[in-house]
Amino acid sequence: MIHKEFLPLQEKVEMYFKVDFKTRFNIFANAFMKKYNVPNKYCWCTICKVSTLDEDRFAFIRRYQTTLSSTPYYERIIYDRKGEVIEAQMLDDETKGDLKIAEKCVYQAKGDNVIYETFLYKNPGWKSWIRTKMHSWGVDTMNGLLEKEKEIFRKKKEEVLAAKNKMLAKKEEFTQKNKEELRHKKEELVQSVKALTKFKRRED
Repeated sequence: MIHKEFLPLQEKVEMYFKVDFKTRFNIFANAFMKKYNVPNKYCWCTICKVSTLDEDRFAFIRRYQTTLSSTPYYERIIYDRKGEVIEAQMLDDETKGDLKIAEKCVYQAKGDNVIYETFLYKNPGWKSWIRTKMHSWGVDTMNGLLEKEKEIFRKKKEEVLAAKNKMLAKKEEFTQKNKEELRHKKEELVQSVKALTKFKRRED
């Protein structure tokens, strides 16, 4: 299931959404991975399986149980660090056990932004307004997670900068101390040479 390539339920896209997140891919990816870490009374999520696809990609399966459905559904996440893209495939087994992609979300880096596109291959029917609302909620949730992730990134950056400045200060202090020690030793050596020269003159 991890390595298998799935096809959409149909070629026609029934619904399409597109959002531009104003954030870098690394921050977005961290927030995305934490998306379901926060308890949700409407949805329960567990990780079924994780696998490495190649040196740049790994995949895992999320299992969802929601209040909107009596049966769980599955999502395969493929993370490509080299291409800076995350693909989430909602799988459907309505075609006699042959899993197909009912919905696909693609998060692609574009400059300093991330383009989020959603493709629905299964007609939601009268639930289309619910699906639109759910998409809006998902975007709001993601924006909230991104703000938290940016704050974490900012604090980490400040900690690293503070540690770097502290290290540089210690290095400067150490260098200054060494300079002082060298200066004192030089002065002592000069005094010793002068004393030795004076002593030799007396002997002569």
